[in-house]
Amino acid sequence: MPTDDEWRQMAKHYGGVSEDSDDRGKAAYKALLARGSSGFGALLGGGRAGDGQYARLEAHGFYWTASESDPASGWFYNFGRGGQASGGSNAGHVL
Repeated sequence: MPTDDEWRQMAKHYGGVSEDSDDRGKAAYKALLARGSSGFGALLGGGRAGDGQYARLEAHGFYWTASESDPASGWFYNFGRGGQASGGSNAGHVL
């Protein structure tokens, strides 16, 4: 599993994550999605809520890193369609 730094480097190669780019991460989002120019192929598979239900299919794709944000949480990357951001108890970066 890649670290947060490795994810950030990959995103930077295609324009950067939302907080590091001039276009709020849109170029990296487009390049890293399935059928994008990077060949990475991120899918928007949604996520699982605390009650066990799945939600946000085809709206968000969450990709974990091997890096901790604190002892109980890890960094993740959120591919949010239309620039949507996601909340949660873990630290995340939006593409």
